[in-house]
Amino acid sequence: VMQHDANYAHKARVSYTTEAWNFTRWITDMGLHSKFNDILLKIDIEGAEYVLIPELFKSRTMCRITWLTVEWHEERHGFTPDSKQIAMRKNIKEDLQKFCPGQKIRYFDWV
Repeated sequence: VMQHDANYAHKARVSYTTEAWNFTRWITDMGLHSKFNDILLKIDIEGAEYVLIPELFKSRTMCRITWLTVEWHEERHGFTPDSKQIAMRKNIKEDLQKFCPGQKIRYFDWV
């Protein structure tokens, strides 16, 4: 069981408890890697992208994908991203190159 981080829940004025699994572990356990597969990751998780994306970089799971599309949630559901989160969106393409050198990850904003 996983709960959104306190910052997200506080800003949104609502908290959800859901069953969850470790996405980074699942990608690894499935043996998925861009060297062998085309992997499209579409992130549309109602503001939780600001929690997930740093973990994908930290675990190097982001470097296993081929295509990335993110629906960034700004000022929806009572959630307003802070300056660090706004910078994350602004710098995502550069971060993909920085954290995954040599990997060709195609990125698209999902609007």
